[in-house]
Amino acid sequence: MSKAYESKDILRRGKGQEKELQEFFKASSIQRAKQDAEARIAVIELREINAQRRMQDHRDLDADYHNYVIPV
Repeated sequence: MSKAYESKDILRRGKGQEKELQEFFKASSIQRAKQDAEARIAVIELREINAQRRMQDHRDLDADYHNYVIPV
């Protein structure tokens, strides 16, 4: 009789632990998806900033070059 009771108790704990693990994996999957989205947005923003800096550097170099050109 005690063995049957123990097995049911273990079974209940197993289902509880399984449910807890499923909730944990679900939450971690959601968190991972959010982090991936944030990382993609951050990369896009950094690429935009780098492109703006390259364009500004190019404009600065062009301005410097035009200062040294001597018309013939």
